Amino acid sequence: MSMAYWRNVLTLGTLLCAVAPALARDGGPIVVDLKLDPTFLDWEGNKKAMQMYMPSSAKLVAERPESVKVEPTYSGKPRYGVIPLGNGLPRTFAFALDEADGKDAKIYIDRNGDGDLTNDGTGDWPKKTDGDSGANYQGTFVFDVRWIDDKGQTSTGPYGLNIYWSTGRESVNWYRAGAGVGTVDIGGKSYAVTVIENDNDALFDKLYDGSGAEVKSKPLYLLLDGNSFDIRATFGFNDTNYVAKVARNGTRLELTPTSRFIRLPRPLPKATETELLKAGAEAPDFNVLVWKGAGTEPAQLSLASFRGKKIVVVDFWATWCGPCMRGLPHFAKVAAAAKGQDVEFLAVNSMDDAAAYETFVSGKGKDLAITFARDPAGKTSDASIARRLYNVRGIPAQFVIGKDGKVLAAISGYQEGDKALENTLKKAGIKLE
Repeated sequence: MSMAYWRNVLTLGTLLCAVAPALARDGGPIVVDLKLDPTFLDWEGNKKAMQMYMPSSAKLVAERPESVKVEPTYSGKPRYGVIPLGNGLPRTFAFALDEADGKDAKIYIDRNGDGDLTNDGTGDWPKKTDGDSGANYQGTFVFDVRWIDDKGQTSTGPYGLNIYWSTGRESVNWYRAGAGVGTVDIGGKSYAVTVIENDNDALFDKLYDGSGAEVKSKPLYLLLDGNSFDIRATFGFNDTNYVAKVARNGTRLELTPTSRFIRLPRPLPKATETELLKAGAEAPDFNVLVWKGAGTEPAQLSLASFRGKKIVVVDFWATWCGPCMRGLPHFAKVAAAAKGQDVEFLAVNSMDDAAAYETFVSGKGKDLAITFARDPAGKTSDASIARRLYNVRGIPAQFVIGKDGKVLAAISGYQEGDKALENTLKKAGIKLE
């Protein structure tokens, strides 16, 4: 992609700063009819869209849910769980996991909500792989979901979940496979749009009013022209600030120009979580593999090699992490503004799939003027540099490290309009054009 493309992407974050309301124009909403595609983000679709996922789970129990009226003949002793979807009746969909010694596990899911576990398939998992500690099962399953809107009207539609389970696990996990898809005309140009909810409950009307109250829902993403926005808050696109409204069932999107500026509050860290390395701490040395191009052996690089020479900004990121992918263009923009000074911008791919990393850095990543590197620990999170040495429990996470090897600042997460990195660099004497 061209540098012009990335310059346009990079400017989007600035629209959410204090000047955003001055750029916005109040007006009527742009209305978009969406189709609820139940498998748009199935296992392969989610990878293709380079979307992170935030799984939900149900603990397996011996007690049969009251909604289950008809059951199959099991090979072993079944364990049960329920999955909440929509807000109509039924609000939960029961399932039974059948695991028997010497046989493949089966899962019977009441996907149509009629209380019968025998009329929604054979119980076979679509995919099984053998791992070191047992078998891994997964599949995309489509449910008949019901919604009730604010006027009391009921609608029904299909919604898919990617469900997975491994031998010995005491819970079944899942994440959304469905999404609302369509096209929107803005400024005389047509754009593909996708709306993605991440609570895995098929409810899309999760906006934030800017009241300062705790935000309990997970991100509600709008994919637009190659960009991703969390539309629980206002967002900027093509020099206009918008507030979004999504129908509960994901079939309608409204984008209204507004002079309001709503920003999601940063979540407070849990008291039980290990804190990131703080300012003043000695930054642990590490070695990473620097990208040199497809088919070329990566080069070894150590953090210690910059000691006494450069300030280093380390960004721990992954292709599956939505905020990471939205933050990388901003990271590159700051790097471009600091060009020619004693500061290195190092984007360290962490806890990620090697193929996904290589696809990105050899494609979209080529237009980002930063140093890409990969953690030798690969997908293993506990052995990663981020977690093992820097106490990172969620990415993206950035560390600004001074020439003396000490941490100047640790920055967790990314939201459009954040200036924490710029402010830290300015305090360190770096001029940003």
